[in-house]
Amino acid sequence: MLGDVEGEVCCSQPLMGEWILYFDGSATATRGGAGVVLVPPEAEHAYEEVVSMAFKLDFQCTNNQAEYEALILGLNTAKIIGVTELCIIGDSNLVTTFSPVRCEHSPRSSNRYADALATLASKIHIPGQKEEISLLVQRWSVPGPLAGMTEYYLGEVSKDADWRTPIIEQLRERKSSNLRFLKSYTIIQGALYYRGPNGILARCISPEKAKERLRTSHKQWCGMEGPPLYRRMQRDGYYWRTMSSDCADAQYACPRMFRTSGC
Repeated sequence: MLGDVEGEVCCSQPLMGEWILYFDGSATATRGGAGVVLVPPEAEHAYEEVVSMAFKLDFQCTNNQAEYEALILGLNTAKIIGVTELCIIGDSNLVTTFSPVRCEHSPRSSNRYADALATLASKIHIPGQKEEISLLVQRWSVPGPLAGMTEYYLGEVSKDADWRTPIIEQLRERKSSNLRFLKSYTIIQGALYYRGPNGILARCISPEKAKERLRTSHKQWCGMEGPPLYRRMQRDGYYWRTMSSDCADAQYACPRMFRTSGC
């Protein structure tokens, strides 16, 4: 998830009633913008006393990706200010965890306020609104490994003796009898991903890349308090079949392990 939205919109008590979230995103050749408008249930008119925010996406992205970022930013903002019921209106529909939630598709002509925020990524005047917030977003809201999808697709999958190769071949052939095993894997733009028990996707990496990531993560976290190395690797969004045992071996081989709970 993206960085926290600071205290300007924080609320300690749940906000009852159904709020309306308008969101939109747009992209240029080098960066994008995201606009979010939250309308409270007690608003007498469509855009009175709303929470409106503009975000500059300081990375390359497509229009669709900018819209996804806008939705995630909107949901995060709604959660921070204490919204419990939400109606989402925008150009894209994604599954959310709000209960209840109603998703509607809005034509661009009916979504002009969020669209303007996204296009300009700066302040616009909305009647009844005292202040708008413009934030700079410099990181993806998705796991970091997805950012390397293009490079991964260009050739790393096809290496010999790669544990991913037979899995990819079976998934593409769609004729394997080992469906119970294969249901934990999926291919996204040529890259293999593992779907964990919680449904979160992790990028499958080669043995060479696994050794590199393990060495880097161990060097970074060794001696620090916190979760074990395996859990940290999971949070980074990586997966290989022997990741659990490899992480355990790295920890047990480290002399610092016996002096601290972290390695």
